Amino acid sequence: LMMDTIARHGVTTMHFVPSMLHLFLEDPGLLRGDARLESLRHVFASGEALTADQVRRFRERIGVPFNARLVNLYGPTEATVDVSYYDCSDGDNSINDISINVPIGKPIDNISLYIGSESMKLQPVGIAGELCISGAGLARGYI
Repeated sequence: LMMDTIARHGVTTMHFVPSMLHLFLEDPGLLRGDARLESLRHVFASGEALTADQVRRFRERIGVPFNARLVNLYGPTEATVDVSYYDCSDGDNSINDISINVPIGKPIDNISLYIGSESMKLQPVGIAGELCISGAGLARGYI
């Protein structure tokens, strides 16, 4: 039903919670190269962690056949919806390893992301810490 609707209306963009994307990708009617999806260009996923397996299945069933892009969006409750994006379609082959977490990516416009230590000092690249967000999308009262 969903794929017929995509074809009938020429849908180009969809947004899924990853658990729903999983169900969509597992639909037995979704064959690799299913012509009903030829209009689809952008698929966004947010609200839950996107898995490497979901990225792999998307690439196989939709991304490669139709040149559609899958974008992982991240945003905590303290921010207005999303603060970062990661384009899973850019050929990052490390995501093919299902043990790898899909990155949250880079900040969107008007947002800055930092990794801070427990003492609120900036951490060097590659060092674990707490994600700190600043910018227009941060809720009032958060620093």
